[in-house]
Amino acid sequence: MSADNLPLSPFVTDSGYQLMPALLPDEFEYLKADIQAHGVRIPIEVDEHHNVLDGHHRVRACYELDIKEIPAIVRAGLTEPQKRAHIRALNLARRHLNQEQRRALIEQQLRESPEASDRKVAKDLGVDHGTVGTVRDQLQSTGEIPQLEKRVGADGRKRANPKTAAPSPSPSPTKSQTTSTVVAVPDIPRDECAVRR
Repeated sequence: MSADNLPLSPFVTDSGYQLMPALLPDEFEYLKADIQAHGVRIPIEVDEHHNVLDGHHRVRACYELDIKEIPAIVRAGLTEPQKRAHIRALNLARRHLNQEQRRALIEQQLRESPEASDRKVAKDLGVDHGTVGTVRDQLQSTGEIPQLEKRVGADGRKRANPKTAAPSPSPSPTKSQTTSTVVAVPDIPRDECAVRR
């Protein structure tokens, strides 16, 4: 998707899409100085109603610098959950987040869409599915999200949750799968074991 320079004035920054904590004052001042020196390097992202999805701090810096136009990408047609998943994915990929902040974004996503499989959430956010599974287990153990019998994969299909599915009966072992018994034999001195001829 390409960015177009759009007027700054219609953008809405208080629409509830700022999912990340605010930059520290010195971080914001550094960003502002960089924009003043080089312009906006990474386009902001907005929905079709001009709600800022990504780039709240860049928009604020441009207002303060009295910049009239800003490069922007319009993400039209996304559902509310898709918008928030997109925002989280962008921030996980770009920001220098500590483990606690990354975990908080995964928790937000799981609370919002507990029916999504670990692999789908991982794909949407650009994280490891094992990490998503660990966070899900902790949220389920405290009752913060439900333990669902089925989850929806990235392909949209519902599948049984392996952790809630009833265990299938194990088939009888075949002859090649049976185990043999090992008997421990005490050590006997060699001279006592000598074979007589």
